[in-house]
Amino acid sequence: MSHEEQDLIRAVAGFAVEQAAPEELPLFEETAGEYFRNPAAVFRSRQRDDAVGFGLELTLLTPYVLAVAGHVVQLLYSIVQETFADELKSTVAQRVRRLVRRDGGGGDSLTPEQLGRVRATAYARAVQLGLDDGRAGLLADSVAGGLVTVRA
Repeated sequence: MSHEEQDLIRAVAGFAVEQAAPEELPLFEETAGEYFRNPAAVFRSRQRDDAVGFGLELTLLTPYVLAVAGHVVQLLYSIVQETFADELKSTVAQRVRRLVRRDGGGGDSLTPEQLGRVRATAYARAVQLGLDDGRAGLLADSVAGGLVTVRA
């Protein structure tokens, strides 16, 4: 786990501990350090503390909050990725539209390497669909050639 991810988990967990168990805040950084070094060991040692606690409640909420916060951070990553993906769809669609414009104006252009990939992809798909090599090549050349725009 990266330091950046640990910092995010600490931030989410810190807010939660502040609300749910403020008495644990003085131990938060120490507990978080132990947790990030070996999460399973933190839970095992907490279970032993409970068993030997002589009637005292020694279980800290912080390790559990850190574990939950880790999952929450992963969810937040997914949410942000979905949001970016949705936002990028229209941008990507606009860029693709500019690549296929036939009027030659204002569009982007593909590099020779990219055109080669387009042709290879079109050819492979045409063969996969059952066209013979000659017709698959003609189709692939036509698709790739149609993306080449003449610049003024």
